[in-house]
Amino acid sequence: MWGSQCPAWIGGSRCEGTNLSASDLADEIESWIRDYCTRYPDTRYLDVVNEATPGHAPAGYAQKAFGNNWIIKSFQLAKQYCPNSTLTLNDYNVLSWNTQEFIAMAKPVIAAGVVDAIGLQAHGLAD
Repeated sequence: MWGSQCPAWIGGSRCEGTNLSASDLADEIESWIRDYCTRYPDTRYLDVVNEATPGHAPAGYAQKAFGNNWIIKSFQLAKQYCPNSTLTLNDYNVLSWNTQEFIAMAKPVIAAGVVDAIGLQAHGLAD
């Protein structure tokens, strides 16, 4: 789930899901995850939710579909359909800025026991 890119039919300039109802979005997300895991059953690592820290690029369409627990639900679906994959919550530059926001966003997901790994990507760090 990533709010910076999504199919145009999802709708919204930031992938908010404006073209579909919440239930239709939930069905589409589940189908997307199921279809991916069926096609690529040997996926070792799966970046399930990317850049969800507030101010980065949360997937508005997933939040519309699943409410405030959208990250947990996304991981639950990934675990259901890709049970042998290492499931990752990923974000960028959170060791340099937005650290507390990332921690606050990640804590409930980690506490739910659905995350296997945390990914920390970097974009042009100079120091």
